[in-house]
Amino acid sequence: MKNNSTKSLTITKLLEISLLFSALFLPPFKINSSLSLRLEDLIILIAFPVFIFREKLVLNSITKLILILGLVEFVSIVVNARLLVFTSMFELFKLLKFFLLIQIFYKSFRNHGINIRLFDYFFIFLIVFNLLQFFNFFGFNEYIGKLYTTEVHLEAFLKSETGVRRLLGLMGNPNNNAILFSFFSFFYINWYIISKNKKYLLFILLAIFFMMLSQSRTLFLAFMISIISSSLVINTNTIRGKSKPTRILLTTFLFISLLLIFLNLYYIGSLFNDPFETYSWRNRVLVWSYLYSYVANKILLGTGGVKELLYSENLYAESSYVWFLYNFGLISVLVYGLIFLELIYLSIKYKYTKFSYLVYTFSIVILISSITNAPFQEPRINLLIALTIAIFMYSWRVRDVGRI
Repeated sequence: MKNNSTKSLTITKLLEISLLFSALFLPPFKINSSLSLRLEDLIILIAFPVFIFREKLVLNSITKLILILGLVEFVSIVVNARLLVFTSMFELFKLLKFFLLIQIFYKSFRNHGINIRLFDYFFIFLIVFNLLQFFNFFGFNEYIGKLYTTEVHLEAFLKSETGVRRLLGLMGNPNNNAILFSFFSFFYINWYIISKNKKYLLFILLAIFFMMLSQSRTLFLAFMISIISSSLVINTNTIRGKSKPTRILLTTFLFISLLLIFLNLYYIGSLFNDPFETYSWRNRVLVWSYLYSYVANKILLGTGGVKELLYSENLYAESSYVWFLYNFGLISVLVYGLIFLELIYLSIKYKYTKFSYLVYTFSIVILISSITNAPFQEPRINLLIALTIAIFMYSWRVRDVGRI
C-alpha cells in the first residue's frame, strides 16, 4: 500500500513539473494553419484516466463554477447542432483540460507542498530568454525566437526603428508576456511576505521590470488597480509577518515611476492621454461590433463555437468576454466573470490563508485584462490561472497547519 502511495506521489509531482515546463518553455506544434497542439495537451490526455479512475476529484465553489461553464458550452453546442464539429467540441476539451490542471496541481501540492525553488528556476530561465530575445544576442531571434512567434511580430515589436519596442517573451505576445510577469510579481510579493527572504525583493523588481518592458497598457492599469486595492482589503499582516501593505505599495509606485521616466515607455504613457482614441482600441471596437452582429439573435447561448468565421476573415476577439459572448452566449460570460469574482471574494474572506494576496491580485488582473485581451483563451495563461486556483485550494487546506 505504501509503495502505491509513493508511486502516486511521484506521478503527480512529475505531472506538475512536466506541465509547467511544457507550458512555459515549449512552443506549440502546428497541425495546420488554424490548429496547433501543445505538449501539455498530450500530457493531460495521458493523465485523464489516472484522475478519473484513481483520484478523487476535488469539488468546491470554484471547480463547480468551471463545470457549470462546461455545461453552458455543451448546451450551446447542442442547441446550435455542432456536436459533430471538431472545433466546437475542442473547446469543451480545453475547459476539461483547465479543470484537470487544477486537480493535478492541487494533488501535487497536497502531497509534496509548493516547491518554491522550482518556481525560482523557471523564473530565472524566463529572465534569460527575455533578455536574449530583447537584445537579440547571437542572432537569438533568427534561430530560437521565431519558434515562439511569427517573424512579423518580431519585426513589429522588437525592431527599434518601428518606434515602439515591446517584449514578446516565450508568449510571443506582449500583452500575455506582461500577464506572465505580473503573475510572478504577485507570487514573489506574496512569498516575500511569508519568507522574509530578501532575495525575493530582487525577483519582484525583475518581474515588474520585464512586465513594464512588455508595455501592455491594459495590464499596467490592471496591475496598479490590483496593487492599490490589495493594500486596502488584503492586509499583509494577516498573511504572515510584519510587512506593511503601504510599504509594498509605495515601493512598487516608486519603481514603476522610475521605469516610466528613464526607459521612456511612452506606449504605456499614452494611456494617460485618450486611450479610447488609439488605433488598437478603435480596431477592437469594430471587430467586437462585427462579432456581435452575428450573435445578436442568439445572445443567451451564442453560436456554439462557430470558428469558421474567425478563421476565414482572420479575426481575433481580443477580449475573453467578447469571445465567450460570440461562442457560447451571455450566460457563459456571466459564469466566466463569476469564477474570478468568487476567487476575489474567497481571497478576502479567507485572507489569513498564505496565498490570498496572489489570488486576489492575479484574479483582478485577469478580470480587467479580459476586457481588451483574451487571457483565458491563451493556453499558458490558462495554466497559470489553474495554478493560482490550485495554490489557493492548497493554502486554504493547510492554513491551520503552517506547512508550505
